[in-house]
Amino acid sequence: MCGIKYLLPCLFLTACTVAETGLPEKEPDEEETSALSVSFLSLTEGTKAVYENTGADGAGNILKTIGVLVTKGSDNSREYYSTLVEKQIFTCSKAGGSDGGGEALTWTADKTLNLGDTDGTVYAWAPSDAEGKLDESSIPVLSAPVILSEQSFVYGNEWETDQIDYLYGTDAEKKAPVVNHLSPSVALSMQHALAKISFRVMKVKGQEVTTEDYVKKLELTSNGAAFVVASNPSSAVMRLTDGVLTGTSTTTALTLTAKTENQGQVAAWSEPVTEVAEAAESGYTVVTSPQAYGLVAPCTGKMGVKITLGPTGALDAVKDHTYQTKEKTVAATWEQGKHYVYTMTVTDKGIEFSQVQVVGWDDSPEAVVVPVE
Repeated sequence: MCGIKYLLPCLFLTACTVAETGLPEKEPDEEETSALSVSFLSLTEGTKAVYENTGADGAGNILKTIGVLVTKGSDNSREYYSTLVEKQIFTCSKAGGSDGGGEALTWTADKTLNLGDTDGTVYAWAPSDAEGKLDESSIPVLSAPVILSEQSFVYGNEWETDQIDYLYGTDAEKKAPVVNHLSPSVALSMQHALAKISFRVMKVKGQEVTTEDYVKKLELTSNGAAFVVASNPSSAVMRLTDGVLTGTSTTTALTLTAKTENQGQVAAWSEPVTEVAEAAESGYTVVTSPQAYGLVAPCTGKMGVKITLGPTGALDAVKDHTYQTKEKTVAATWEQGKHYVYTMTVTDKGIEFSQVQVVGWDDSPEAVVVPVE
């Protein structure tokens, strides 16, 4: 009986201590968790090449999936947040309600990553079937991007080229988002790792455009090895922190070839103007959509241009005719995420270039007037 008399007061005192101190009623090693989610995904600056929009369905080049990995910490620590869920694929599964006049979309992960008190840094990429990982230096990268020195395009759809459009994800301030169980949802903007180049070609004043004036191929050449390619893809990576390409090689030549079933005819002469309104008032037209385009890795240099014109169809050494610049003096300084619009005039002596225009990725080249030298 003495043992019982002493035991009950002890139990009573213990219960009072827990209640009074407000300690959690759970095991010490338990932790609050929340699943990582994507609340919003945007294609920053109207991304169009190759992805025109986000969504679950619909025609065109729609971005439907992204790859995601999360590292532990918010201060450039380089280890996976969870060794059990190193990577996730988020898929746009269905449309939700209205969001600011636009359609909200639901993004669902193939695996669940539970976030705890520890911060995590989110890195995203597209296309999702590319391999995102931590490399030997524990830097988040997309492995083996393929950067072509020869690529084809489809006239009439300036976003359709066989060069993959590599994207990396950031927050609105172009930084890697930080998450934890209190803030598990992330809004991502997809950024371009490559640049886009477009060429608009017109005949010199006084020369007629004929059925033998379709743009079939452009060959770009540099004085030195200026163009960046990934001829050995296994050694190349794209950093998911900022989209910078490393482990690449260089070449002196890039080729853009139109698909035989879709080739654009050279435009008639259009008088250079400085304003669209001025062009309309004076009766002149503005050069319309480009006849050649492609995606290229960032680089700095000068280039020469050779263009092949001819009747529609396959390249024909007999029927086709070529024009080229006299020297390699055309600017080839390309930065990621920018669109470079070149306007060139074909003459009896070769090709003459106007000033290159740098426009937003989603700006239609039709809205860019022919620049004055």
